[in-house]
Amino acid sequence: MKAFHFRLERVLEWRQTEFELAEHRLREAAAALGRLDEESRRLSAGREAAERAVRTADSVDGADLAAHSGYLRRLRRDADALAARRVQLDRELAARQQRLIEARRRLRIIEKCRERRLVAWEAQLGREIEAFAGESYLARWNSRRSGRKIPPPGR
Repeated sequence: MKAFHFRLERVLEWRQTEFELAEHRLREAAAALGRLDEESRRLSAGREAAERAVRTADSVDGADLAAHSGYLRRLRRDADALAARRVQLDRELAARQQRLIEARRRLRIIEKCRERRLVAWEAQLGREIEAFAGESYLARWNSRRSGRKIPPPGR
């Protein structure tokens, strides 16, 4: 019998590549979200440090308060921009998770098809081996009955 050959092997390889790419893109989106969260924490820490500096200062004049107010406005704008980017990245992450789930589903379909074909091929191979063994046994049995000597296979 010929060796096992899955006709859709290239499709299986393509689906595997597609799945790995979707997985990689999901990791990238998660990393971007992590970086965004870190930036948000950094902004928050900067705001807290600025407020602490104003509260603990011995004397604060109008220019200091104006600079502090401008800095807080800037931090608030940056925080708003980060929040908007966070919403966008959350949507993107959800979309990439869906693509990964779909890619995994398509890959699994082809893998199951390959498994079924392999099981069927192995069953056919077993039947052929059994048939060959039976024919070999009968040939040796007939040769013994007729008195001819047939060497065992492999000699």
